[in-house]
Amino acid sequence: MIMSFLVVFFCFHSIAEMPPDSRHPVKLSQEQAAHQLAKMRTYLEIMADISDALKDKNFSTIESRSEKLVTLTQPRSSCGKETEQVKAFMQMGASLNQNARELLNSARTKHFENVLVSYSTTLRTCVACHSSYRQDIGGGKLSWPTKKK
Repeated sequence: MIMSFLVVFFCFHSIAEMPPDSRHPVKLSQEQAAHQLAKMRTYLEIMADISDALKDKNFSTIESRSEKLVTLTQPRSSCGKETEQVKAFMQMGASLNQNARELLNSARTKHFENVLVSYSTTLRTCVACHSSYRQDIGGGKLSWPTKKK
């Protein structure tokens, strides 16, 4: 009981002291946001697969998963107004694609140290994007679909 109280106290205490979210909002509809979140989860699964393959130096898996990441991060034209913020967000996506290409090329050469550097650079691009941008969903919060019975 006391432990539960402490956990709740520290969680709410920490939330109250958090600075305001200063990341740039990316305006999305609920459908766009759901699609983007699904893509992000796929990216995370790919990076986790690559991470698992790194410990065994499984270049085949690193190559195939990197190839999938390159395909999924192909630069696309943005929908809507081309503001400087949208251009910067799109550039972040282009950087992710370029870093994924470097990871793929490193895996193909089977040079482990280069694979590690490319993997780290790719992962740091993910962190930089998530540290710089947040979803701003039109119409409020994202509502998750529920399973129909």
